[in-house]
Amino acid sequence: MDLIPQERPLEKEGYELLHRGSSVTVYRRRGARLIELGADGLLPAAPARVRAVLLDYGSHAGYVKGVAESRILARGLASLVVYQRLKVPLLSDRDYTLVVDWGQSRTSLWTRFGVDNRRGPPPRPGLVRIYVHEGGWVLAPSRTGGTFARYLLRLDLSGSIPHWLARSGAGREIPGLFDAIARRAR
Repeated sequence: MDLIPQERPLEKEGYELLHRGSSVTVYRRRGARLIELGADGLLPAAPARVRAVLLDYGSHAGYVKGVAESRILARGLASLVVYQRLKVPLLSDRDYTLVVDWGQSRTSLWTRFGVDNRRGPPPRPGLVRIYVHEGGWVLAPSRTGGTFARYLLRLDLSGSIPHWLARSGAGREIPGLFDAIARRAR
């Protein structure tokens, strides 16, 4: 999944407004079959601090809603391999292994993630394996001294859940995610 720089409005990239709050605006890609979300928001810490919170995958189970387990399996200079298990209401638990990398452009810091289940443990009995979970963050200094953050996500919850049902509640958790990141970044 390509990250869309903050200079390009998400509405011009095929997204429609889903929720506008005081600190975050959430979008959904028009006509997408899978869960495809975008969000723009302000966080009250410098971009490097926000990225440090995002990359602390070992702590995600403690503050990212729905993440029941998060283990770093390998570390590189600018990459991680992470196993995560999701606890989703009314569904069987899901799991996947992510490859996460990060860097910077001229004006911002970025992180990207995507599933690579070959790099993690084999499927566990009773869990549904996720094969599509990708996205990332673009973080730039804001005029207020904090961070303008753009989050993009493309996800298929897999299993026997109909796509329309999975998409129906998608996006509700994003304002809470931004709030949790803001609390940890302070």
